[in-house]
Amino acid sequence: MQPSMLLVVARAEMRTSRRLVRYWLYAALAVIIGVGTYVQFATLHAGFSGMSATVAMVGPRYLIAQSGFNLLIIFLTGVTFLAFDVRSRDERDRMVDVLDSRAVTNAEFVIGRVLALVLIAWLPLLVVGALYELVGVVSGVLDLPGGDAVEPLSVLGFLLRIFAGLFLWCSLIAVLVAVVRYRILIAVISLALIALQIWTAFSLPLHVQQWVSLMPPFVLASDIIPRPFAEGDGLRILSHLILGAGLLCLATALYPRRDGTSSRTMIAASLAIVAASMAVLGTSAWQEQRRLQRGVDRLAVHAERQSSPRADMKTLSGTLVLEPGDQVAMDLEIEVAAPAAGALLTLLFTLNPGIVVTDITIDDVKRSWTQGDGLLEIELPAPIAPGTSTRIALRAAGEPDSSFGYLDTPVDRMARQLTQAQISILGIKPSVFDARYVAMMPSAHWLPSTGAGAPTGDPRTHPSDYFMLDLMVEIPEDWLVAGPGRRQLEDTDGDSSHYRFRPSSPVPHVGLLASRFVRRAAEIAGIEFEILLYPDHDRNLGFFADAEDVIRERIGILFTSAAELGLRYPYDGLSLVETPNELRGYGGGWRMDSVQSMPGVMMLRENSFPTARFESRFTDLTELVHREDGVGGAKADAIEQFFGKRLTNSI
Repeated sequence: MQPSMLLVVARAEMRTSRRLVRYWLYAALAVIIGVGTYVQFATLHAGFSGMSATVAMVGPRYLIAQSGFNLLIIFLTGVTFLAFDVRSRDERDRMVDVLDSRAVTNAEFVIGRVLALVLIAWLPLLVVGALYELVGVVSGVLDLPGGDAVEPLSVLGFLLRIFAGLFLWCSLIAVLVAVVRYRILIAVISLALIALQIWTAFSLPLHVQQWVSLMPPFVLASDIIPRPFAEGDGLRILSHLILGAGLLCLATALYPRRDGTSSRTMIAASLAIVAASMAVLGTSAWQEQRRLQRGVDRLAVHAERQSSPRADMKTLSGTLVLEPGDQVAMDLEIEVAAPAAGALLTLLFTLNPGIVVTDITIDDVKRSWTQGDGLLEIELPAPIAPGTSTRIALRAAGEPDSSFGYLDTPVDRMARQLTQAQISILGIKPSVFDARYVAMMPSAHWLPSTGAGAPTGDPRTHPSDYFMLDLMVEIPEDWLVAGPGRRQLEDTDGDSSHYRFRPSSPVPHVGLLASRFVRRAAEIAGIEFEILLYPDHDRNLGFFADAEDVIRERIGILFTSAAELGLRYPYDGLSLVETPNELRGYGGGWRMDSVQSMPGVMMLRENSFPTARFESRFTDLTELVHREDGVGGAKADAIEQFFGKRLTNSI
């Protein structure tokens, strides 16, 4: 096969396709739908995202997957009507005899045509992607509201994903063209397969769809942790490209034209390539099925131990070293006491399975332990009598398993249909341990917690276990970390910083959020309030700068009044921290409560307040300046409305 001849065929096919009226109808429709979807989301976001976090989630920057479904259907239909009559068109134009007599192989002829059709069908998507980014750039330069560019890495991934889908689809049509004589029948079969794709997208569980569907998975993009694809989607795209190559070989072998090559050899090669694609696709599906089964198995193990006696954690102290994206190392000392109801024969903890225990001592004597499925069981030299306590020294290290946590969640999104899996918009990962962001959530059990990890919805078996905390955290020097109460900087050695968390009140669990943040802080009513945001998401901090005094006053009244009523805030610091879209915002148990708050920490999803637009609510300031508290008071009201609570009404 000569590349020069292949390019000649491709150029000729592209020139012919550009002369077809239906191509321009298809291209115009694709661009209109793509741009229209963006304009719809951008308009809603610009006008209403400042009213609530729910509306703020429709920002076009993170929703490339939302427009992807509609666009892919248009592109598959378009390439179908471009490719279904390539052979019939040659016969109608009486070009078959001329083309068949040319010194070109079937491989060059078929592959050249398919690549040309894929590229010319893919071109409108490049235009749509360029418009997505151009609008964002122009809006940023002119400071226009609502014109956020789509996150660039997600656009690149989307372009590649659609290209793989078009290539596979066009290769399939090439096989139909080679086998089926009548073009109307080819069109009917192709459209039926598109309808089948739509049916599978809405009817089959998500983890099964990767076997049979070309549709892109619904995932939110992110500025904090940008990714071109969803995790595991790379294998799926690779399998589609390989399968398309196999079908292309099969179309070449079956093409109704003799070129002197062995059709048997080509068929054997195509079957081998198809088998390779099935192996890659099967590996991806097997990994997902294994993940689902692992969650079921872990839940069974923990449920079996739910009635085991639980120790009462009294104190937890030690050192934690965070190496983002690599590992977390801990050297802890834990004091536990036996419950009043009976003695403890062993100590049972839940610990993230990615963190491997390397050493345990009790009263300076090394003890043996067993660890598996997220359970850590420690042998005791002697039973711990009711009401008495003992101290455990524990060393462990490893990369936390980000899929571990919320074992008893009644809804697994991957086991549900698309319409039942919209909860994915609230995040998918129980924890995040990335080189760019660390979110060590309590329910991921990155620190040992007493007893089994499920079920969590019953306070009779899983009551809150309050303990005193004294934790030293080592992180990269240019990072900040938020945790229970106010952090204290102990020292900095140039490469890392050491922060200490030692709240004066007990905590029921510990969560840490760390990254390179932009920080703003203020001390109000003896409490340090801070907000930590992704560096490019601090626009609203400047917009609400003139409301600072009003916000200080209202927060001060709220916390002072609560303290006078005996409801004093128990910690000396409160951090509002931005989190990536992939971090899960709901918990386990039958209630699936929000987990957007932890002791000393409240979380802000990146597609909510940090990127919401409030400008449209303050286009005319003439009436606001006459308010008693001025523009600042109006903006403070806007913040209260956004979070769904009027502070002044709570006093």
